[in-house]
Amino acid sequence: MRLLAAALALFAAQVLLAAEPISRTITVPLDYTNTALGHAELTIEFGAPFDRTKPTVIVVADGQQFYLQRGSVAELQTRRFGDAFNVVGILGRGATDAFIAATRGEGGATDWRKAWQIFRAEQWMGDIDAVRRALAGDDGNFYLFGASGGADLIHQFLLRYGRHVLRAYTGSPGNDALARELRLRDEGTWDELSSDPSLEVKLQKVLADHPAERAAIMTALQRQHFFVSAADLPRERSALIDALARWDVAAFAHARETYQVDAILELERSPRGIAIAVREFEFLYASGTYRRLGDGHLHPSIEAVYTSTKPLIELAERGDITPPRFDLTPAHALSTEVFLLAARWDEAIDYRISIALAYSYPHHELFLADDNHMFGNAKAGELQSRIVQTFLRYGLGSPELRKLLDEIEWYRWHE
Repeated sequence: MRLLAAALALFAAQVLLAAEPISRTITVPLDYTNTALGHAELTIEFGAPFDRTKPTVIVVADGQQFYLQRGSVAELQTRRFGDAFNVVGILGRGATDAFIAATRGEGGATDWRKAWQIFRAEQWMGDIDAVRRALAGDDGNFYLFGASGGADLIHQFLLRYGRHVLRAYTGSPGNDALARELRLRDEGTWDELSSDPSLEVKLQKVLADHPAERAAIMTALQRQHFFVSAADLPRERSALIDALARWDVAAFAHARETYQVDAILELERSPRGIAIAVREFEFLYASGTYRRLGDGHLHPSIEAVYTSTKPLIELAERGDITPPRFDLTPAHALSTEVFLLAARWDEAIDYRISIALAYSYPHHELFLADDNHMFGNAKAGELQSRIVQTFLRYGLGSPELRKLLDEIEWYRWHE
């Protein structure tokens, strides 16, 4: 489960913001399927002055990603893309006051039906297409870039609007509906660790003794893998549970700070948490894994997400909202060139999802890296930027891309 995967590298590692970012606003519907609900302004930001002679890359972040902040796109263009493209970021509706205000019901409480109406993936896809039309006209084409939840949103977008996308780069794309269809386990890391029964026994007792800390404990366990290497995770997870069993307050406080637990919980309770909950609901409901809760075992990742998405789960199970079905059939006819970068040791998203996605597109390149979800292999350095720039600039099958892939074969996972 992705729960803000890397998300707070956003707040914790604030980029050097441009003094005066280049931006403009466009007016979009609150709900593309019911424009009578009203409209609001959405901000789009440019990495550099827009040049109509260059191809345009739209950077896609979904409702639970916040690395696109005001002033961040110029730095992102320099670090990831270079100057061969127009780089455009959408400062999403989930962080825009007018959209958040439209989800409020009586007394200012969140109306979760409205929240679903305004923040579901369909609306974010509509925003991407609205930006395309604003910049390139009704028939204009463009490139897409996204990672993790944003990559998942790109694949959803391609199924509806792919005819306008020339090239799309996606890193660690998730797809919970596909994971469910493939019968992939959602919490593999915890399942492996729970093979030691003593860990679960200890944790069950801690939770019984400290019920008020349950959310923080489960969130710490859920987020630990974003900060610890796959090789070190079993040892670190055991150490954390042992510290909790002793009720080592200092160790727990250190874990909460290191894994940004309180920042995450505060964010979920804030107005921005509404869009996060909707996006996480889309993941969790599609996976169906929340039905494992109550089976007598502990599922930190599933529980952490379920807690914040419960109102939406209840609406869906009553039939009051209807999440769309996922169908890859339109992908088979696309001419879009799609590059998928996946990590063999990804703790958040099963790499086999990328394999299934890749072979749904007639024109694709799949690179399965010997790395984890954060692509933290120190030897890899700036490889991802080189891949992004080479693919977007020259395309699949180009001598430039083939040469680069040959050079980095050492980074590819081999069984």
